[in-house]
Amino acid sequence: MKQVFKTTLLLGLLTGLFLGVGYMIGGRSGAIIALLIATVMNFGMFWFSGKLVLKMQKAVPLDAQKYGYIDTEILNENELRSVLAHELGHVKNRDMLVSTVAATVGGAIAILAEMAFWGGALFGGGNEEGGNNWVGSIAMMILAPFAAVLIQMAVSRSREFLADQHGKSLIGHGNDLASALQKLEDFKPRMSNLKPTTRQDASSHLMFMNMFNAKGLAGLFATHPSTANRVARLTGTK
Repeated sequence: MKQVFKTTLLLGLLTGLFLGVGYMIGGRSGAIIALLIATVMNFGMFWFSGKLVLKMQKAVPLDAQKYGYIDTEILNENELRSVLAHELGHVKNRDMLVSTVAATVGGAIAILAEMAFWGGALFGGGNEEGGNNWVGSIAMMILAPFAAVLIQMAVSRSREFLADQHGKSLIGHGNDLASALQKLEDFKPRMSNLKPTTRQDASSHLMFMNMFNAKGLAGLFATHPSTANRVARLTGTK
């Protein structure tokens, strides 16, 4: 429940940020319009996000007689089973839907922030409802998209914890999942030898864990929690 509450809070912050940018553009009227847009977007994403994602990725149905898997020879059968349980948690919790809504609202914030900037830069001043000024518009253009991305990544990390918990509940314990995470974490140094063109950072949020280290400030933009935190939660040491 803690992670569900956290996700709800983060999505609420995204929506609030969206309304704030709308207010910067047109005062109360702008905020109302932004609210209506957010409502339509979230409704559309709730019903059509799955189809949109599949279409964007050019996905096709698998032939039940021919589908296969990549044998990495890293995880054993029990560990693979625990990873599948984790992924089923994402399905059960509709995490693709949640992530798509967060990404859509985040993208809309960036667009609205740019509109606020150009509106303030070109017309300046303000209105009785608390409209734009160019200083506030510049700040909004820089800070709003940045804040939106941070919230999106926080949503992603929260859903990973939730999927881990589902996997633990489904299997009956978290030891195998923790072992799988640690094995992949130990495998990370080998990934540094890959050529840049083979790195799949853009799709890292779709993976079980991010195989490329994010250190320092970059950790704020990580799509997954640290392996140490995930292992600690699964084994009950945190």
